[in-house]
Amino acid sequence: MDTPKLKFKEKVGYAFGDAACMLVLATTSALLQKFYTDILHIAPAVIMVMFLIVRIFHAVVDPVWGRFIDTRKPSERGRYRKWILFMALPLSVSTLLMFIKIPGFSVTGYIVYGYITYALFGVFFTAINTPYGSLATVMTTDLEDRSMLSIFRSAGAGIGNVPAMLVAIMCYVTLQDGTSQMNYTRLIIGVIVISASCLLLSIFCYLWTNERIVHHNEDTAHKKGRTKEIVVSLFKSKSFVSLSIAAMIIVGSQMFAQAYYVYLFEYYFESPSLYMIAMICTYLPVVILVTITKKLVVIFGKKLLCTAGLFVAGFLNVLMYFVGGYHVAIFLVLCFFAGVGATFLLLQVWAMLGDVIDNHEKATGIREDGTTYSFFSFARKLGMAIAGFFSAAALAWIGYKVGADAVQEKSTIDGMYAMAVLIPAGLYFVGAVALLFFYPVLDKGGNDTAISDSSETLAESGEQIESDNSAEI
Repeated sequence: MDTPKLKFKEKVGYAFGDAACMLVLATTSALLQKFYTDILHIAPAVIMVMFLIVRIFHAVVDPVWGRFIDTRKPSERGRYRKWILFMALPLSVSTLLMFIKIPGFSVTGYIVYGYITYALFGVFFTAINTPYGSLATVMTTDLEDRSMLSIFRSAGAGIGNVPAMLVAIMCYVTLQDGTSQMNYTRLIIGVIVISASCLLLSIFCYLWTNERIVHHNEDTAHKKGRTKEIVVSLFKSKSFVSLSIAAMIIVGSQMFAQAYYVYLFEYYFESPSLYMIAMICTYLPVVILVTITKKLVVIFGKKLLCTAGLFVAGFLNVLMYFVGGYHVAIFLVLCFFAGVGATFLLLQVWAMLGDVIDNHEKATGIREDGTTYSFFSFARKLGMAIAGFFSAAALAWIGYKVGADAVQEKSTIDGMYAMAVLIPAGLYFVGAVALLFFYPVLDKGGNDTAISDSSETLAESGEQIESDNSAEI
C-alpha cells in the first residue's frame, strides 16, 4: 500500500535513534580499549581475546533477538518502536558500567568484570538497535522517503560520533614533562553525559516516529516454525550476502580506526588532541554529502556510487602509507577524502538493505524484516569483532607496552602507523569487490531496479516463484 510522505519531524526522530546508538558505540570503540590498557593495565593480548569472544557473542545474539521480535504480535506501540523505549535505560546503564573502576580489584578481577559488562552492553545494544533498523521498513513504502531515512540515519550516526571524540580529548591531562595521560575522573564524567544523552535521544526517537505498515504474514506459531527456511533463503541471496559483506567491511574499518587512532595520535604524531580532528575529517563528509547524495544516486545509482567510493577510500589509505606520515596535515587531508569515498555506502546502505528486503520478498514470497535486519546486523557485529581483534592484536604484534607511563619503542610506533592505514585500505578494497562482482541489484537508467538474484527472471504469473538462488524454498 502507498503511505503518505514522511514529515521532517519523523526523519529527525529516526535520526535521533542512530545518534543515540552511536553515542555509546563510538565511545566504547574509541575509549574502552584505552581504558583497559592505561587505567586497568590489562595486556593487549588479553583484550584481543576478550573482544573476539564477546563480539562474536554479540553477533550471535542479533539473529536470536530478530526472530524473537518477528514472532511477536505487534502491540499498540507497534512491533519495533516499543523496544526502543523499553531498552533505552538498560543500554545507558550498561554503557556506564563498562567504565567503572572498582577500587581494590586485581587485574584478573577487572578482566572478569570486563567480560560481564561488555557482554551485557552488547545484549542491550542489540535489543534496541535491531528493532530500530527494522523500523524504517514499516514507516513508509515510498522509495524516496526510504532513501532519505537512510541519509538521515547516517547523519544521526555522524553526529553521534562527535561527543565520543570530545570525551576522547577531554579525558587527557598534560603532565609536567609535557606528555599526555588519560585521566579517569574526566573519563567517567564524560561517559555519564554520553549515557544520559543516549537515553534522552532514544525517547525522542520513540515519540517522533510512527509505524504505518503492518505486514500480514502467517500467525506467529507458523512463523516460529519457518525460522530455518527463512534463514536458508537469506543466505542463498547474493544481494543480501554481498551487501552484508560490504557493511561488515565498512563497520570493521571504522571501528578499527576509532580504536587505533587514539594510540596513533598519542605516540606517532605526539598530539592526542588531534584525534578529534581526524575523526571529524573521517565523518564530516557525511554532513557535506548528505544534501547531494540523493542527486548522485539518481545519476549513477547506488551500486556504482558506493563501489567507486570504496575503491577511492582504499587507494587514499594506501597513499597515506607513503606520504601521510611526513606531516599530520597531509594525513588529515587524506583522511577527509578517504572519508568522502566511504561515506556513500554509509549514507545508502540502509536504503540498499530495504531494496534487498523488497526484492527478496518478490522472489520468495518471504518477508521478515526483523530477521533480515538482525542477520545483517550479525554481519556488522562480526566486522566489529574482527576489528576489535585486530586493533588489540596489532598492538601486541608491534610490542605495545601497557600502562600510562610506559615508553614505546620507535619500531612499535612506526608499526603502529603502518597498521593504522594499511588494514583499513585492505578492508575497503574487499568491500568494493563484494559490491562490484556479487551485488546483483543492478542499475537501469541511473535508478536502482531490484531484480532477481538468480540468473533467471522471476516466474510469470501463475508459475511457481523461485528463490534468490533459483532453488525452491
